[in-house]
Amino acid sequence: MTNWSIHLEEQTATSETGICFKFTEASPGVFNGVVINPEIIPPDDVDEVILSEMRQEALAEFKKVFNE
Repeated sequence: MTNWSIHLEEQTATSETGICFKFTEASPGVFNGVVINPEIIPPDDVDEVILSEMRQEALAEFKKVFNE
């Protein structure tokens, strides 16, 4: 499990390795997320499955803070 730094004003979640996801609320409670700094993703993590898992983990942490 990765540690995430959540920034509600910027609507971002940044991993301990610096990978940053930007979230936008598509509809109430439904968020879309994209990596905003793909150039820092290590070659081992470029796999779509790994990035999808990271996005889901980041979104879960973002939603926890967003709903507080």
